[in-house]
Amino acid sequence: MTNPYDPTYTPSYASVPAGQADNDHLRILAICHYVCAAIQALTGLMPAFYLAMGVFFLTHSFPTPASTYPSTTPFASPYSASTASPASDEKVVGWVFVAMGSIGVIFVETCAFLTLLSGLSIAKRRRYMLIMISAGVNCLFMPHGTILAIFTFVVLLRPSVRNQFPR
Repeated sequence: MTNPYDPTYTPSYASVPAGQADNDHLRILAICHYVCAAIQALTGLMPAFYLAMGVFFLTHSFPTPASTYPSTTPFASPYSASTASPASDEKVVGWVFVAMGSIGVIFVETCAFLTLLSGLSIAKRRRYMLIMISAGVNCLFMPHGTILAIFTFVVLLRPSVRNQFPR
């Protein structure tokens, strides 16, 4: 048995040529980008629930409850009465839900496409700057996107890997 604290100790993985190890790391990184893109695409459909709720608010009318107090009470404040009808309030809420749901779906699905494109770019050794930007955007998707981004930065910032991409 060898002593790992011995200064002359060489671990078994150190015998792999540097170029082969870089290629293996890039291949694994590309596969991880594909998996992360699939996870992002599935989670990107969650804001569609808010989109559907907004459409529901816009297309359905809700019964308004009858007021228990007459509007001619002597103690009523002139500022308590709303000039907007309940139907218009429902429409505003519906449009807010539609806007937020649409923005959420578009943003997350765009990031999923960007992650997929960067995985394909890693496999083809192209678009180095796109891969780095995509890694930065992936930091927003915790925890899997952040872990993927950290490994992407660690692997792609090596000079031996950087030389495999055209300048």
